[in-house]
Amino acid sequence: MPTTPVGKISKPALRADALVREVHRVVWEHAPGGAVRLDETGPRQRVVITVPDPGAAGVLRAALSGYPFEISLVVPPSRPAPPTPVPH
Repeated sequence: MPTTPVGKISKPALRADALVREVHRVVWEHAPGGAVRLDETGPRQRVVITVPDPGAAGVLRAALSGYPFEISLVVPPSRPAPPTPVPH
């Protein structure tokens, strides 16, 4: 349990932990293999979700649309297939 320097329960840290756990549960349900991290650098908490499949991004956006936090979905670019050697 996260605590403050005086030993009280840290409610902001507890809320952040609950938020990440819930988003991770939804991601696991709709896009297994996705990664979740919390970005607290801006004025509002933002959850950054990296998914391997572009189709999963739309599904997750719909599944998380009712939550009161900002989400950012990242789909890494797919790697092109290595060139096939041409016989001489």
